[in-house]
Amino acid sequence: MQLSKRGSIIVDDYLETNAKGVYAAGDVIEKKQPALVPTAHFEATYLGDQLVNDKHDPIHYPIIGASAFTFPQVAQVGVSVDEARDNDEYTVVDMDHMFNTDMEYAGKNDQSAKLSLVYNKQNQLVGAAESSQNAIDDLNGIIPLIGLKITKEQLNNSYQLIFPAVNFKTEFMG
Repeated sequence: MQLSKRGSIIVDDYLETNAKGVYAAGDVIEKKQPALVPTAHFEATYLGDQLVNDKHDPIHYPIIGASAFTFPQVAQVGVSVDEARDNDEYTVVDMDHMFNTDMEYAGKNDQSAKLSLVYNKQNQLVGAAESSQNAIDDLNGIIPLIGLKITKEQLNNSYQLIFPAVNFKTEFMG
């Protein structure tokens, strides 16, 4: 099997190696997606479906969030804040003092809570990063919004989620 410079197995868009009929998935393959359990699970499910059902569709990864199990929690999904800051195709909205503006964080005395949202030129939410006591839950709520390509206006005009929810956090963006 062909290996990358990092020692990872090189696969094609079907997760097949250069050895015909040999497939690889998970942390061992060379890919742009994060080497995380949800990524490997998705790849294994994809391969099972392709092989069992004799399909020949290339893999298309979903939006996969990442987190660090720290205190406070740190989580990121979609276009990274650093990448967005370096690219004028994106706008980053930082909410550095959520303790002062959000009852949920004030009630938890989470004085260090920070959320950054990344929007594209169409005003669609395409990325987010958060550091707080409940960053993982917050970003799990944001993942579907990114996947559905929902704009701030659509979210705030079409849905009123149970307080405190994602749309209360997104209404602070400019």
